[in-house]
This record gives sequence, structure tokens and C-alpha cells, in this order.
Amino acid sequence: MPSGSGSSGCGGSHFSHSSTSHGYSGSRVVRPIIIGNCYLNTKDSQKVNDQRVGGVFLIMFGLFMFLIMFFISLDLNKIKEDRDRYINMIQNANNDSRYIREGTITGIGYNDNGDKYYYTYMIDTDNNSGSLSGYTYSIYTKEQIDTFVIGSKTYFAVEDLYITQESDSVNMDYIYFDLEDDGEYANNITGMKILPIIGIIMLLCSIPCFVSANKLIKANKKPIRDHENIDDPTHTYCKYCGFEVEPNAKTCKYCGVDLTEK
Repeated sequence: MPSGSGSSGCGGSHFSHSSTSHGYSGSRVVRPIIIGNCYLNTKDSQKVNDQRVGGVFLIMFGLFMFLIMFFISLDLNKIKEDRDRYINMIQNANNDSRYIREGTITGIGYNDNGDKYYYTYMIDTDNNSGSLSGYTYSIYTKEQIDTFVIGSKTYFAVEDLYITQESDSVNMDYIYFDLEDDGEYANNITGMKILPIIGIIMLLCSIPCFVSANKLIKANKKPIRDHENIDDPTHTYCKYCGFEVEPNAKTCKYCGVDLTEK
């Protein structure tokens, strides 16, 4: 189990695994936050932005936990479907011994994703094209796997009477294991219990971030200066806070904005 057409995963697993990593770098320009006729200087604006970004991150992280739960539910369904398929195969073999074949244990493996052990095996084919290679799922404890010896013979239920390298198979003792004995199933069930708790905690933790940001705004916002000579070419005014600045000034001394930025 599985082998040939049924071996879509890695050794001991119902799934294939891959990972990628991405990175980016960059910088940001801080501008005063404008609230109606008021503004925050760049220092306070930076604090507010940091609080908001932190809150958004926590929300996204919390929602991501629920997204992971969705994919875990798909994995659980696949594990259940796999089990039903192979239990039916074993029951068919029990009713018709022609579907039982002897195979050789070729290796022992450990699946850290399920914290259980599995073994690999080979079954002779009927078309002289070599051997049918397969593996069990990660259902064995350390004590159980120690009873298997590499090179020893054991029995498997097969899908077809004529065995090729594409035939599917399963170890006959799989029928004696419960669904909860599958390491990956048990691991995913644990995830389904933990992830919603983490998700809710992250969502709740985002609230203080936005509350703190609003408090900063209320405590530090200042009115934008209104003046009649804003178009006077003999004077220079900050486009954010409205205060007059030196013609060659690089930074507004009131709101802290970079005046050289276009």
C-alpha cells in the first residue's frame, strides 16, 4: 500500500511534499497622516502605521490559520478515502485468495509528519518486467515496526490478478488498524483542534493594535494651518501641515515631512 498507480505520495505518506521560499526587501517613505483638517507629524504617523500594520498582520495570520484548516480538512478526506479503498481491497482478497500476493520487506522508514513508522516492499510482477515497489502508510509504532525484518516475507492484497509495475497493493494487516492509528491522520486531527484557537487569539490580539493607533491619533493630531496667502510665491508652505517653511528647507520642522520628495 500503495504501489504502482496508487503510490501518489512519499514513503509512508498519503501526500507528496514540496516547499518554496520567497523574500523581498524595500524601504518606505513616511508621510504625515491627514485626518480631516488635522495632521500627525511623521514620528507619530510612523507609530500609527506600525500599529495598524501589526493589527493587519495579526488578522491575516489568524485568517491564515483557518485557511490551513480548510486544506487539512481536504487531507483528512483523502486519508479516509484511501482507507476505504484499501480496506475494500483487503476484504476482496479475503474473499478471493487469488488477490493475495507474497512480497518482500525492503526497508524501514520513519515519517516525522505522523510520528509513526512504515516499511517498503517489493512484489514480483507477472510480466517479467521487474518488481512492483510499494510502501505502507505510517501506522506502526516503534515496538510494532521492530517486529518486521528487512528481507522477510509478508502478504499483500492486490488490485489486479495480473501484477504489473502499475498495480496497486496494500499490506494485509492494514485492516487491523484504526483510522486514528494513521500517524498523518492523528497529526491532522491535532492541527484541527489547535489551529482555530491560534486563529481566534490572533484576531483578538489585533484589536488592541487598532485601539492604540486611534488613541495616538486623538492624542497627537494637530490642526492644519489655514492661511490666505497659500499661493503667494514669496512664501513657501508645507503641503501637509500648512505651516510656512524656509524656501530651501529639506524637512518641515512642524510635521517632519521630507520636503525634497516630489
